[in-house]
Amino acid sequence: MDTRAEADSPEGKRARDAAMAQAREGGAEAIADAMLPKMLSPGTLRENPALVEQVRKMMASMEVAGILGALGAMRDRPDSTPLLKELSGIPTLVVVGAEDQLTTPDSAKIIADGIPGARLAIVSGAGHLTPLERAPEATALVVEFLRSLSPEASLAQP
Repeated sequence: MDTRAEADSPEGKRARDAAMAQAREGGAEAIADAMLPKMLSPGTLRENPALVEQVRKMMASMEVAGILGALGAMRDRPDSTPLLKELSGIPTLVVVGAEDQLTTPDSAKIIADGIPGARLAIVSGAGHLTPLERAPEATALVVEFLRSLSPEASLAQP
């Protein structure tokens, strides 16, 4: 969900470096304030203040060392797109929020197109945190996908 296979572009790497500097100087609160508008869809930001505050608190409570490690790992990750074809035969559901600014639907399509037989689901009204923003829709997608793998499985109705 809400991920991508491509490596960061040079511009993306510079943005990660800038975020790392911001984290060192302003702590997790500074990163939370800067990133929150990119994490959630505009509708969620407007209409769900409780979720917005919950996400902000989670982000602000992160350890700076963890933030730096995550940003550095994302900045330095290789392009995994050529490896996607190796996942042939593995049932795959790729889910992305329609309004995800960080790992866009185009990036999700690259994954789905690269994995033979993968399914792509784009969830309207969601940004980068699809399972939080659109929990019923995200859950239904996963349950439907799992049922398709084993129709006789008795999964509870969502």
